Amino acid sequence: MDITGVSNVLYTDISLDSFRKKSVQYVLGLWPSVIGTFISPDNSDLTLVADKIAESHKLSDSWVEAYFCRDDEMDEFWENNGYEVMPDGEGPFGILLCERFKGISTIEGFQESKPEDGTHPPDPYSTLLISNNLSVIDILTPGLVEEDPFSESIFKNILEIGESLISE
Repeated sequence: MDITGVSNVLYTDISLDSFRKKSVQYVLGLWPSVIGTFISPDNSDLTLVADKIAESHKLSDSWVEAYFCRDDEMDEFWENNGYEVMPDGEGPFGILLCERFKGISTIEGFQESKPEDGTHPPDPYSTLLISNNLSVIDILTPGLVEEDPFSESIFKNILEIGESLISE
């Protein structure tokens, strides 16, 4: 099977523990019958259905990858098609986390979405990100957020979770 899905990367210094909890709460609200697979740093995985996700103490704050399907039908679709939008307009998605890292990263095609003073270099441009304490959140969606309404919704809602944690 070809690699499918779209990677939407966010760099952040928010608490990943809080992000994990709020992300799971969001998915439980989105899909009451969700099937979630959670992968821990030691690569062990745990697949749970919605009611078990809500009450599981095994999840704690340690997962580094989480994959979500609405139900058994979507899970089977995902097995056969990868990250694709189903005919009903929804599809599986994932969240991958890379804990804090230090270093210099080059960002190509950088565009400023909200320049504070109204001026900015021509878009897009390249820049360096020098970090002492950033994490990466990678939101895997079944389509491009610019083209697929479901992928856009997932991305925007998870981005809002991140934004809500900025002051914590």
